[in-house]
Amino acid sequence: LFSWIILMVCLFAGHIILGFFGISVGVLRCAGGIVLFAAGWNALNAPAQDGTSSPKMELPRSRLKAMAFYPFTLPLTTGPGAIAVTVAIGTTLPYNFSNLAGTILAILAVVAVIWLCFRYGDRVSRAVGAAGADALARIFAFILICLGVAVFWQGFTELWLNLGK
Repeated sequence: LFSWIILMVCLFAGHIILGFFGISVGVLRCAGGIVLFAAGWNALNAPAQDGTSSPKMELPRSRLKAMAFYPFTLPLTTGPGAIAVTVAIGTTLPYNFSNLAGTILAILAVVAVIWLCFRYGDRVSRAVGAAGADALARIFAFILICLGVAVFWQGFTELWLNLGK
């Protein structure tokens, strides 16, 4: 729910926020790409998991609810990269029914995938084992690096083309 709210606010109010701070979409894309790259780099170079888990601490339900927004939703699942991409989409796409419907459906799909990952992540980890989970984490970290470079490059290209204007 928090992820959906954050992404919808970014989609519809992102251009207002950018305008208030005087930030162009190119700068937003460059910064978002750098953040994605850094997150992927940190995940790629994280120490390998040895399969032993730390003892489980029982947290009270009120503490878990407080953690649902920070740190789980923001910045982990709906962080600067997702925010940058959503604001860029909301700022650059023409507002018509098909674009808005497609974007909202894509946001719902992203939120559903986030829920599925949280809901069944422990089962996937058990099924693939510690080595498999570590390998999957590194593969996805590399994909995150590639996405970061792609977002940065798109923003850099936009800034470069507008340099002489």
